[in-house]
Amino acid sequence: MTNLKTIICIESIKKYEDFLDVIKNEFEPILIITDLIQLEKELRLNQDPDDTIIFIDHIFLNQMEEHLFQILRKPQNKMIGLFQDNIDLLSREAFLDDILVCKSKFTISKFLYKLKNNLTRQQKLDSLEKEVQRFYNIGKELSAEKDINKLLQLIMDSSIEMTSADAGTIYLVVNPDNLDWTTYERNSKDQRLKFVLAKNNSLNIDLESKTSPITKNGISGYVVITGEPLRIDDAYALPSSVEYQFNSGFDQVTGYRTKSILTVPMKDHRNRVLGVIQLINKMGVDKIVSFTQKDEMIISSLAGQAAVAIENSIIYKNMEELLEQNRLTISDEITKRKQADEELNKLLSAIEHSPSSVIITDINGYIQYINPKFVQVSGYSYKEVIEKNVGILKSGTHSKEFYDDFWETILSGKEWFGEFYNKKKNGELYWESTSVSSIKDQNGSIKYFISVREDITEKKILYKKLEEQNIELQKTIRKLNEAQSQLIQKEKMAGIGQLAAGIAHELNNPLGYIISNNHTLNKYALKIKELLLRYKDVLINFSEFPTEKIEKND
Repeated sequence: MTNLKTIICIESIKKYEDFLDVIKNEFEPILIITDLIQLEKELRLNQDPDDTIIFIDHIFLNQMEEHLFQILRKPQNKMIGLFQDNIDLLSREAFLDDILVCKSKFTISKFLYKLKNNLTRQQKLDSLEKEVQRFYNIGKELSAEKDINKLLQLIMDSSIEMTSADAGTIYLVVNPDNLDWTTYERNSKDQRLKFVLAKNNSLNIDLESKTSPITKNGISGYVVITGEPLRIDDAYALPSSVEYQFNSGFDQVTGYRTKSILTVPMKDHRNRVLGVIQLINKMGVDKIVSFTQKDEMIISSLAGQAAVAIENSIIYKNMEELLEQNRLTISDEITKRKQADEELNKLLSAIEHSPSSVIITDINGYIQYINPKFVQVSGYSYKEVIEKNVGILKSGTHSKEFYDDFWETILSGKEWFGEFYNKKKNGELYWESTSVSSIKDQNGSIKYFISVREDITEKKILYKKLEEQNIELQKTIRKLNEAQSQLIQKEKMAGIGQLAAGIAHELNNPLGYIISNNHTLNKYALKIKELLLRYKDVLINFSEFPTEKIEKND
């Protein structure tokens, strides 16, 4: 453990003699306090932000004032309550992190061993968290810095700080003709390594920038070619088997003594090397020590961020120069783009406010865009359909042949017109009158399909009602025609009846005369018949009756 302060606040040293014997071998340094006033004074004077572990006698727990509680509750304080044989669990305060029952030295040793491991682990986690936060902050600074010189200085300062190095240097890979930055190409004989920045905490130096060939003979060149970090414990004691050599020219001129070296390649996101970070002499407490694997990992991570930041900075600089050279042309292009954007915005506004549903899909039918009207009609939200196949609208009504004809038409580049019987999100079925056309790229290849759809469900329902009413009307007309025919027939029969009645009337008059006179005629006929019969008898017996008698009777 590092930077840990231990305070023991107990009522009596004799009372916790076993505890004190054990803890002296595990925790150093230790401050023993026997009253709360002294404890409060010590905590107020202690402005050290490092962790403090406080062992406190349970006797004092109920004697504390609120202001002391507030001090003890600070995050850097870890509170351990000390108890003897009998433990009153109810007396344990909420701010205690743990309790130690001092029954025997074995129990105390076991507790302190566990506590020490936990504190060590926590310190490592805290340290890691701080390093991660430091990396995050450095990353933000690197990303935000656009000036290449300030960026290189930030990389150098951060590298020296994070590894406790005494000095450092940054080299960049450049083209030999114009010394512009580039990335290393394997087996290239023309590229060079340019020294661009150096910092030394022990010397006040101002080195002139220079370039050198990229070869495996030098430490920096070796790292560029291999693309791997290199740690050297003693620059003047290199094994004879290695390919690289240490250049002691700087040491000879300045009197500086180089010992440990850490050289790390700066690689971009495509694993291309654009330079190296070289750190010299890691400083220990009172001497130079070797760079560790942790240092290598830290600087490798930092070098990756630095490479991307440098690349972005140089690109940014080149873009500024390019913008300056082509300012007028770019201004014209921006004006044209603004005009095009205005036209596009008008088109998008028209689509957004269109009374028809608009769907744009890729060539496989996966939805890329929908307008608000589609959401209103189908019930699906934007998130629910984007990148989904348009087949989610199928109702299962149309046949396979129907869809085969549809896709064959639009994939050939022709426009398709027709009607779909689709299904909404809530399961409701509806009709859409649809037109689908293709959107092609500059090479004439189909990239998207745009579908414009109108909900015609109400029109369909109205048309069906009109058809039904038409059928009913036709039935009614047929019935009227039949009724008219019957009425005409009845009128004809009535006319015939009237005619017959007229004829009968005309016949009844003479018939009535004949019938009324027929009786009289019958009477006269009977008389004539009777007379004739008498004349017959007379004629038969004419000789027996005198003529005078007949004439007299008549």
